[in-house]
Amino acid sequence: MRLLYITPYVEGVGGVPRVLSVKTNYLINKWNYDISILATNSGTTNTFYDFNEKIHFHSEKAIGKNLVYIYNYSKIINKYIELIKPDIVIVCDNGFKGYCVPFLLSKDIKIIFENHATKYIVDKKDTLISRFLNIGRFKFYDICVSKYDKCVILVKESKKEFTSDNLVLIPNALWFSTDKKAELNNKKVIAIGRHSYEKGFDRMLDIWKKTIVNYPDWTLDIYGKSNTEIDLEDYAKKIGVQKKVSFYGNFDEIIDKYLNGSIYIMTSNYEGFGMVLIEAMAFGLPVIAYDCPVGPSSVITNNVDGYLIENGNEELFVKKLSALMGNQDLRKQLGQNGQESVLRFDLDTIMNQWKSLFEDLAKNNSIF
Repeated sequence: MRLLYITPYVEGVGGVPRVLSVKTNYLINKWNYDISILATNSGTTNTFYDFNEKIHFHSEKAIGKNLVYIYNYSKIINKYIELIKPDIVIVCDNGFKGYCVPFLLSKDIKIIFENHATKYIVDKKDTLISRFLNIGRFKFYDICVSKYDKCVILVKESKKEFTSDNLVLIPNALWFSTDKKAELNNKKVIAIGRHSYEKGFDRMLDIWKKTIVNYPDWTLDIYGKSNTEIDLEDYAKKIGVQKKVSFYGNFDEIIDKYLNGSIYIMTSNYEGFGMVLIEAMAFGLPVIAYDCPVGPSSVITNNVDGYLIENGNEELFVKKLSALMGNQDLRKQLGQNGQESVLRFDLDTIMNQWKSLFEDLAKNNSIF
């Protein structure tokens, strides 16, 4: 089986490149797939995650703006499809150009849209004009998805976002197995993610300010790439919590971060799945997350293996976080339940779902 993955980037830290490395490595090692990856926004030489040496990497960026950019992007993807001659193309790009791919192809080839985020992505600017434009954009995205042969969604909530009947639910897999378990006795709360509007770390810091009033001996560690446009360290100083928050950039030993923590929290404005949630749960950490679109509600069973908080309900988040900080037995109980819960994201099970999907689509695909 010959596959071509089209993605914005494979360099740097993030959920998409991590998942892509795990899946492609598995497909090669288990079934000897022939894998090519085309990165359209980055290079391919400085990957943070380990990719199999048999993968054929390509990188080319489109130039121009608006329609000129889309035209050049179309030329690039068609060039590599002709060069590689894949059985199936998988698009891992939730940007505008990713949705547009079915309209840009010069050949009738099997294509899959791998949906890694909610369709309703918006930025922090909320005006009447932006709302009007977003309505049209969301409807266009729905039309685009219907033109793909299959759209793989990661969580059941995404079924509500699209009207087409080509949706296939295949969640992300837990990329490791472990018998290690956090002791949950360090007075440390952790969070992982790039500094972006999507991840909502400003909301986290507001919650933290209210929580540490009663738990001043606890600290919050935030891991992830900083952003000059979103200065979280400056915001922490502004609200007076800088001494109780530590910011770390990219990191190598992710397992140690989980094992040294006692609680994992997520305050994202939106998500695609929430890979860090199942990673934290695999090490027995209790988790708390806002019920944002989409992802956390497909991972967390409220009051069983974590807490799922109404999106934006800051007071309830503070209450539940405080309860965990003050009760190690409660942390251990939720953490134990979480370890058992994430077994449903077993890598072998998930990858066999992908294999079945690829084989079904490739049966009648004889374009090359």
